[in-house]
Amino acid sequence: MSHLFALVVLTFVGAAHLTTADRINLGSFRGFAHGVKSGNVYILDDKTIEIQNYHYDGAGPAAWFVVGRDNKYTQEYVRLPYMAIVPDENGSCSRPQRYWGKTLRLSLPGKFTTADISYLSMYCIKYGHNFGYVSIPNGIRASKSRQSYRTRECQRPRE
Repeated sequence: MSHLFALVVLTFVGAAHLTTADRINLGSFRGFAHGVKSGNVYILDDKTIEIQNYHYDGAGPAAWFVVGRDNKYTQEYVRLPYMAIVPDENGSCSRPQRYWGKTLRLSLPGKFTTADISYLSMYCIKYGHNFGYVSIPNGIRASKSRQSYRTRECQRPRE
């Protein structure tokens, strides 16, 4: 009987560890255009998202990584009015160039955390074209970021 109790306790503790894991797997990007695809995408903490094996041809005329909370982000052609541009892996607000199988770590801008967003997308602001996205489910409880600074907020370009 005591072995069964120990197994139940270990199973419960193991399950609890999964909900507060160091990395939360979101799956991969669903690509629509410009070769957008990826390996696994992970939430590392409440401010950091890692994209493994990311591909993008760099040819979007006004495309950036964006995040937001909207239920329309799964559509290929859509206006996403409530979004924020995410600085690239170098902290730059310049338009991302071509990526071919690169692992990226992106820091969410300003006060945004993973609890505030429902998607990460490579999105063309000029034409309202979603090149690809990954969903971020409600209720994700990521560990608190150790960042002592706020990531810069990129200004939305004029369309």
